[in-house]
Amino acid sequence: MSFILKTFYVLIALAMITTVANAITEDISQDRCENQGFDNVFFLIDKNNFYSASAFYQEITVTNSIKETNFESLIGETNRTRIYYDFDDLDILNHNNELVFVLNNDFPDYFSEREQIYYIDIQTKPININKFEVKNYNRKITPLDKHPLFGRIKRKERSVLIDKLANISKSSPESISESLKIKSSDNIYFIVLYGVSYGAITLSRFTISNYSVPNTSLLLKIEKFHDIEDDLTKHETKSFDAFFCRINKYFQIKFPHIKPLPWFGYAEYNRLAIDNLPSRAFFRKYPEIFTIGQIIILSFIGFLFITFILGRYSKRDSYSKVSKLNTKE
Repeated sequence: MSFILKTFYVLIALAMITTVANAITEDISQDRCENQGFDNVFFLIDKNNFYSASAFYQEITVTNSIKETNFESLIGETNRTRIYYDFDDLDILNHNNELVFVLNNDFPDYFSEREQIYYIDIQTKPININKFEVKNYNRKITPLDKHPLFGRIKRKERSVLIDKLANISKSSPESISESLKIKSSDNIYFIVLYGVSYGAITLSRFTISNYSVPNTSLLLKIEKFHDIEDDLTKHETKSFDAFFCRINKYFQIKFPHIKPLPWFGYAEYNRLAIDNLPSRAFFRKYPEIFTIGQIIILSFIGFLFITFILGRYSKRDSYSKVSKLNTKE
């Protein structure tokens, strides 16, 4: 009797294990993703995972992955510069907003906008992104025309940005200056329907280039472009979300130690900059000290170089004189 009970308990235990295993399998399956939406996700990858993450990215297959739709993939590479602007007291950062100028170099032909300016409020959901038309004026009429950021914004649109900034800072808009500069080399999968890009999977290798030490990081971005999502049918949206959901889940299964982030922007880049060079904030507030330091270092290097050259000439001259004396003797 006891043997029968033990066998019964073992069978129950095996059934429970099988049920749990099936549940886990179902949770990471494509069917599970087809019943979920998708929110943008970002993964900051450390140097130990550079190679394996790059290999994962290369294995992504877009063709036929979004079933029964006309979605296509367009693959591109670009060098991109992001310049974040802020007040001296970092009011934009402290309010969890972003003001960024984006320059896309060598961008694919099917993406026409080379320069972009955004004011982003990441506290809203979906994230509120205000885009400003870039126009570089040859004639400088007003003081704002000479500003490194406002001088790039179409004059009719500047007042919109000024009003938004007035809500978070009492400082003059003219006092805004460069806060962070990010240079990156990006590999991009655009997900396109009838020539319109609805999302992208990007592997970005970036460097924080101002007031910092040599540093390189890797960022995987899986992003939907929410501002044009309303153009899709329910079936297209469901297929699109399921496709991005699968990539997200597969990445997290392969790299469970890498934390997914709902956004990666100004605050995250700034945190990395502080980690790389804690004195960066001080140098930004007092840029003249940074400039003087650079001059002193370069002057010292120049002095060592000149001393080295003169030393070599002096030794060569001494050797020449000794050789002549030996010849006379």
